[in-house]
Amino acid sequence: MNQRKLQLLLRNCGELESLKKIHARAVISGLLRAHQSVASKLLSRYAEFGGTRDARKVFDEIPSPDIVSFTSLIHLYLQDQLPGRAFLVFSQLVHCGLPPDSFSAVGALSACGRGGNLIGGRIVHGMILRFQLMGSEPILGNALVDMYCRNERIRAAKLVFKHMIAVKDLSSWTSLLNGLVMNNKLASARRVLNKMPSRNDVAWNSMITGYIQHKMPVQGLIMFKRMKAAGDCPLTAVTFVAALSGSADIGSIYQTQAIHCCIRKSSSDSSVTISNALIDSYSKGGCPDCARKIFDYIRNRDVYSWTSMISGYAFHSQGTEALAVFRYMLESGAIPNTVTFLSVLTACSHGGLLVEAQKVFYEMIHTHHLYPRIEHYGCIVDLLGRVGRIEEAVEFVNKMPITPDAVIWRSLLSASLVNGNLGVAEMAGQKAIELQPDDDGV
Repeated sequence: MNQRKLQLLLRNCGELESLKKIHARAVISGLLRAHQSVASKLLSRYAEFGGTRDARKVFDEIPSPDIVSFTSLIHLYLQDQLPGRAFLVFSQLVHCGLPPDSFSAVGALSACGRGGNLIGGRIVHGMILRFQLMGSEPILGNALVDMYCRNERIRAAKLVFKHMIAVKDLSSWTSLLNGLVMNNKLASARRVLNKMPSRNDVAWNSMITGYIQHKMPVQGLIMFKRMKAAGDCPLTAVTFVAALSGSADIGSIYQTQAIHCCIRKSSSDSSVTISNALIDSYSKGGCPDCARKIFDYIRNRDVYSWTSMISGYAFHSQGTEALAVFRYMLESGAIPNTVTFLSVLTACSHGGLLVEAQKVFYEMIHTHHLYPRIEHYGCIVDLLGRVGRIEEAVEFVNKMPITPDAVIWRSLLSASLVNGNLGVAEMAGQKAIELQPDDDGV
């Protein structure tokens, strides 16, 4: 085994397990410690495969890591959603006396943005100025804008955008727009969108999604229509899912049908993600039968497909139909999650199906080994109250392994008042007030 052969093996390696074997041969042959280029290449390949622990071992075996090795490890930690560790590696780079380059600085800024490390971000900003890294490429300026936006420093982000980015590319505009949307500065984001020399689907989708997420579905749908009319970029799955979410929020079947028509024209109706959104939107628009047609059309249903259909029936208090879909799901071999069970229990609660709900609750714990959340317990309490079994509801609440919240006590309060059980009503009301003293609804 020589250096040249090892480099060839590293270059042609196609999977993580094979890379680990090559790593072992490099250690045994002594090539790993003898040749920095071998270690750097091995580290970069681990970064490609996402082998964080093994990459760290390689890094620690390098006598004097170069800037490429540091940068590879920084970006690997970022891939693994470990921004704190990524920034520590950058700090180690600086401590070793190596001047950062633009790639390592971008990684450090990303770490500071994701990790909420404003102080660290400002330190990196200072280093960028000190080492004159900005250059003519906007990549560092874009990363600075993103970092400041993620740390809710919009004014600083705007100053960087205005004064530090000499040549603004599409990513520069999109970074600022995304940051404004992220911080609920939708009016400012819209002005940025209007000023953009050209727009891509990321910019449009960011605006549409921002309006939907901030409870402004009508504005989101208007932006969707504007994107469609502009015709400067294709409507993507993200676009359609966001628009359907807005349509679901306003409960408009006509809007859902119009979006569905656009989906068919774009040949995107085979997407499971879009189909799931259609099920939800048709259900909330008042047409569970339309939702069922979409559901039956899906070939490769995922857990969200099943859950969306069950939720649709729950929304219309069709508990029997929801249970039938749930049983069909289990027979098909699909594995329900906690959200699926919550949808089934909600459907049972709305339909007054106590025995069925208790059976599903038992299956959730003992068959599927899932831990119920407060919402699951709340469904059982609500259902017991609906059928007038107040004392049993109180006993169930007292035996809960988690502390009941104000919602459960208010549910018990309402059921007790309806059934004339004033003693339980007084107790439940007092508990609700203790948890939420400012709630006027108790």
